[in-house]
Amino acid sequence: MDIFLQIFFAILTLTALYALVTVGFTLIYSVTKVLHVAHGVVTLLGAYIFLTLVNAAVPAPAAAAAAWACCGMSGWLMNATVFERLRRRGRVSPVGALIASVALLVMGSNLLQLAFGPQTRTLAGFSPALRFRVGGAIINAVELGTILTTAAVVVTLGLLMKFSRIGQALRAVADNATVAEVVGINARRMRNFAFSLGSSMAGIAGVLFALRFGLEPNQSVLIGLRGFFRAVIGGVGSIPGAIVGNIIIETAENVGAFYFNSAFKEIFSFLAIFGFLIFRPQGLFGPRTR
Repeated sequence: MDIFLQIFFAILTLTALYALVTVGFTLIYSVTKVLHVAHGVVTLLGAYIFLTLVNAAVPAPAAAAAAWACCGMSGWLMNATVFERLRRRGRVSPVGALIASVALLVMGSNLLQLAFGPQTRTLAGFSPALRFRVGGAIINAVELGTILTTAAVVVTLGLLMKFSRIGQALRAVADNATVAEVVGINARRMRNFAFSLGSSMAGIAGVLFALRFGLEPNQSVLIGLRGFFRAVIGGVGSIPGAIVGNIIIETAENVGAFYFNSAFKEIFSFLAIFGFLIFRPQGLFGPRTR
């Protein structure tokens, strides 16, 4: 029984970590219709900024705030300098935007390697000292903090989208940008804000990522693809679907690793993805296609 409770907490922790990436990716897509796979670069950028500042003796809260702000700004810059220019020229088709995002992913990964080096980097001397026993399982402070942080961010985003004026404007642009412009909403500004907000969520995920794992520049590709695949399972554009997609993938990986071999756990996630692509390509919460 204890081992299953431990697996449950492992699933919950990783779901919370990658949910921030996937929800940010989904928010960006729902408003801009851009499949932003370069979201992985933004996540890893936040992780590297946090790690570098903390290793330079900057207090962790200040380092986390700097990572959050830099990621939000980088998302805004990506949209303003790349995707909005393509949009003005009438070249922002789904395929064209995806190609541009893949180019940003490759370029960003190389820039991270140039700036921080190819070697694995970790927080110097960091180890989560606090551990809590829940039933027969143990969860450390970083894992608990990841779960609570994700819950707070997702709830705050939901309240923002539902009750604030800017949230209503974002939903209007996501529904129909042309009609939103007619009623006086600046669609370009909302797209920039969606990129900035989604990327700032990636920055928070990056901070949590740095607290848990060692960092390598090429991880940005894997993070971007993981966020994309989880969004596909939940239904691209659906924020609840982004969370459920993470639960499905992490359950498949962790349960498969327990019963078979942990070295091949990603095979089980790809099997789940292929199953959804074959039997429900629109995802769990995506609109039905005819």
